[in-house]
Amino acid sequence: MSTPETKWTPGPLVYAYGAIYHGTLEGVRNETSVRIAMMDRQEPHTLPTERDANAARLVACWNACLDMQDPAAEIERLRLVEQHAETDQVTAAELAETHAKEIAAMREALQNIIAHHVEQNRIKGRPETESTTLRIARTALSGGVK
Repeated sequence: MSTPETKWTPGPLVYAYGAIYHGTLEGVRNETSVRIAMMDRQEPHTLPTERDANAARLVACWNACLDMQDPAAEIERLRLVEQHAETDQVTAAELAETHAKEIAAMREALQNIIAHHVEQNRIKGRPETESTTLRIARTALSGGVK
């Protein structure tokens, strides 16, 4: 018979040989662990593999909740944390997309300002180097690097 081990949630309970034991798998083998529940292998509504899986989950849950003062409240808190984390990721992605669009619009506006001032300076016959507006707009467009 196979011996499913509860590897993902170690603790004082183990499931082996169709029963739940208090102790270790080694203790089950050398008969020093105490059997606390026997899974009904004759129960007609589930297959033995389903009963084994259910018992292994029961052991994992018990071991995971062992040190919690209020397991139901802790599980609900963890669910809320997970929901907020998902919401925060969506919000951050939406915010980044919005900022990218705003930055693109600002770059386009600066390019239009530059084009307008270049044309105005050309019409008036002034050198571009004398234009404070052009210098500021080009600096902003280059990311603030002069």
